[in-house]
Amino acid sequence: MKKIIALLSLIMVVSLNPAAAQTSTEFNNQGLAKFKAKDYNGALQDFNKAVAIDKNNEKALHNRGLVKYSLKDYEGAISDHTMAIKLNPSYSNAYNDRGFVYYRMGNKKNALLDYDKAIQFNEAYFRAYKNRAMLQYAEKNYDAAIKDYAKCIELEPKEADGYV
Repeated sequence: MKKIIALLSLIMVVSLNPAAAQTSTEFNNQGLAKFKAKDYNGALQDFNKAVAIDKNNEKALHNRGLVKYSLKDYEGAISDHTMAIKLNPSYSNAYNDRGFVYYRMGNKKNALLDYDKAIQFNEAYFRAYKNRAMLQYAEKNYDAAIKDYAKCIELEPKEADGYV
């Protein structure tokens, strides 16, 4: 009986010990590893836990948006990227990735606005230039597309996408 009481006491101490609990950042990092392994449902659970612990974790919100996009929850992805941007109005990755979701949904106007914002906050953001160039090309704005592709080549000369 003493062993059972001692074991239960130990379990209670460990469960109540804040050092034993995972932080929002730890759940975010766990989620990223699962996302990279394409375990989107597992990643979503970890990002949900990260946000539940810290509603101001803009990285976890952004990453959860990436997972929701991968799970084809486009509205959820836009919502999470938007919340990340509200927390950090200069979060260029969130603008770029929200723009990508808008583009996939056919909302090219909002996509272009977001790519512009991503570039405004990070003038060396290769992927935002590439995404904006693809949108400009699709809209037959060839001069603008060429300008963005030229910037891609300037930023990443070995990246073949810039030469499209």
